[in-house]
Parts: sequence; structure tokens; C-alpha cells
Amino acid sequence: MTVLTMTNQLAERHNVLFLLRSHNDIDHIVPIIWKCIEENMKCYYLFTESDHSADHRIKFIGIKGAIRIHSRAIWVYHRFFRQCLLADKVRNVLDMIVGWTMGRHLLDRRSIEIIVTEWSGRSGRGQAKYILAPAFRKHLPIYSVPHGYNIYTNLDINKTVTEYRKKTGKWPDFSARNSFTRYVVQTDATQRFCEAYGIKKSKLEVLGSARFCREWMQVNREVFTSDVEDCISTYSCKIVFFLPQWDYNVDREACYRLILLLSEMKDVLIRLKGSTREISGLYESEQRDLVNVANVVFSNNNTSPSLIEWSDLVINFASSIGLEAVMQDKPILNPQYLHSNETIFDNSGVTIDCGNSDVVLEEVLKFKENGIAHAHKSDQKTFYKRFIQGSNSDKDVLGKYVRLIKGAV
Repeated sequence: MTVLTMTNQLAERHNVLFLLRSHNDIDHIVPIIWKCIEENMKCYYLFTESDHSADHRIKFIGIKGAIRIHSRAIWVYHRFFRQCLLADKVRNVLDMIVGWTMGRHLLDRRSIEIIVTEWSGRSGRGQAKYILAPAFRKHLPIYSVPHGYNIYTNLDINKTVTEYRKKTGKWPDFSARNSFTRYVVQTDATQRFCEAYGIKKSKLEVLGSARFCREWMQVNREVFTSDVEDCISTYSCKIVFFLPQWDYNVDREACYRLILLLSEMKDVLIRLKGSTREISGLYESEQRDLVNVANVVFSNNNTSPSLIEWSDLVINFASSIGLEAVMQDKPILNPQYLHSNETIFDNSGVTIDCGNSDVVLEEVLKFKENGIAHAHKSDQKTFYKRFIQGSNSDKDVLGKYVRLIKGAV
């Protein structure tokens, strides 16, 4: 490599700061960080709420060259001093001052040129507000990228949205998100969702799923270590049952009854896994009822990819983790009768749709006796192109994110 080539590459290098708040951000944004590093971008990251430095993916991007930054002054203000402020007006003024001083200093010190943050409003969440405010003031490019995957194709996805719609006659207002340089979604369906909520079509980019695309799945498998001990080997059918967020139009009683019915089946072991988000899991009374059931195990401390890898059969109807099961080529039961939403899995060919509990039990019995046929390859290909690749001819999902961040899209 010539000195001129090296000089040109360094001149073209972009300094980009990624704001990471939750486990979901790590899931969906770390693949983008890795790809940006691979494309010679200088990547910084900042935890805006919780410290996830022990996560294997954070360690991985650190080895690759991502640099963690932190402002102790901002952290002390946000964590301690701000909590003592009772008046909202005073709090808002001080937030602005902290952002325009401490936040701007952090950006200037690292010569940050680009910001990438999670799906959120203009002010972000947690400590992100102190970074986003000066970044907007400096007119830096700011990209809002997925911290999750919206599997729903209807707009009234949960109680909050439904109640807001009844009260106002309108959908929630996301128009403030038009402040971002671009607001990224994975699919055309989510683009229509965002448009209905007030985000301009010109601000939206459909780029596919960084989390579930083949390139990242392969990389993640290389750094991923299973955390599920297969200590019980006497069962002929091992099921992982992913619990939903209950306020997403779910029939909670019917869901619990299905778990009980499954627990009565012979030679079936069930691992229950709650959502990483709020409003999931079982009531304490429900847990007490199940704790002494020998073939039901609570697995909230295990990672979902590990549980899917361990399982013979996946039951999922209201979580994007079903995409992980699709990519691992696992048989998936979709008991769609347990909620009133419509999802990308319904009638997709990559899951077995179940209209009632009898069908679920029948399919489990079929698996025990003969195994369940996996999805047809043509269905998997169509599903991948539409819901993971992003419905266009460019298969390079992570490359599309990099080109957007560099300003080439």
C-alpha cells in the first residue's frame, strides 16, 4: 500500500459515535458498528443508561477497534444531581446547559462527525439527550436505527396505542422524529407504520435487519457461546416457549392454559423465556404453580439464541426472536390465536400456524412421532428477501447501513 493510498484512506475516515442504551440496542446496533469498523470508519460508543461492557458482542467490537467513551460529569449530573430537581422547567434548562457544554465538549474532543442512535424521539432516552442536543445544534448527521424489529402489520399493536386512538381519533404522533437525518426501518411494512404515525417518507430508509441478516448471523455464531446446559436428556421433545409482552393484545389466560396443557404431555420439556422488554413474564402465582412441575423450566437467564439452538421446537407468536429461529432453521409453531395482532409470520410458510390449543398439541405429537417438516426453501427465500433483506435487490444489508451512515445513500 502506497503512502498516498494510506493518506487518502485516513482522509476519508469518518468518526462516528453510537449511542447504546439497552440490551436491544446491542442486539440490533452492534452489527452495524462491526461493519463500520470493517469499512475503515473510526467507531466510538457510549452507554446512555446501563453498562453492557460484559456482553460478548461489546467485547468483540472492542477487540475489533471500537472505542468506548464516557463523561463522568454527565453521568454524575444525570444519575444524582438531576434527581434532586423537582421543577420540570429547571430540569429542562439544566439538561440543555449540560448538553451544550459537557455534551458538546465530548463531541469536539473526539471530532465526532456522525451520530447513530436508537429508535426514539428527538431528545433520545437516558443520557442520549446530552449528546443529541449539541449534535443537532452542530448540524451533524444523526441517524436513528432499529433497536428492535416490529413484526406487526396492523397499527393498533398494543393497549397504549388503542387507548390513544380511542381518545384522540388519531395515531400516535412521531413527527418529531423527522428531525433525524434518516430514520431507518427494516421492512416496507414498518415504513407504512411510521408514515401513518407522522414520519415523512423522505426521511425513511428501508435497509433490512442488521441483527438477523446472514452476514451478522455468521459472525455472531463465531463469537457466541451457548449458555444452556443440556442436563436433562430423557425428554424426546425439547421446546422453548417465548413469552410475549402481555399488553400487545395478548390473551394472557389462553397463553397460560397452553403452557399448562403442554406441561401435561409426556416426554416433553418446556423452557419458558420472557421478553427482554418490560411487561413480560408470569405472575408470581403462576410461577408458584409451575415451579414444582418437573418438565417446565424458567430460563430468563439464558440467551434466546442459546435456547433456540438447544431446542427441538420453538413456540413463538409475538416476538421478533422468531426470526432467529427461522435463521437457525428450527421448526416453529405460531399459535396466532393467542393474540389479535397480525404478524409477518402469519401465512408466511416459515412457521406452522395454529388456530387453537388442540392444533398446537397435535403438532407437538407429530414432532415426537415423526418430526416436523421445516419450511420449504422457496418460502424461506421469499421470507428472507422481504423481511430481513429489506425488499430490494441489494443483498448486502450491513453494507447498506454503512453507505447510509457515510452519506452515500
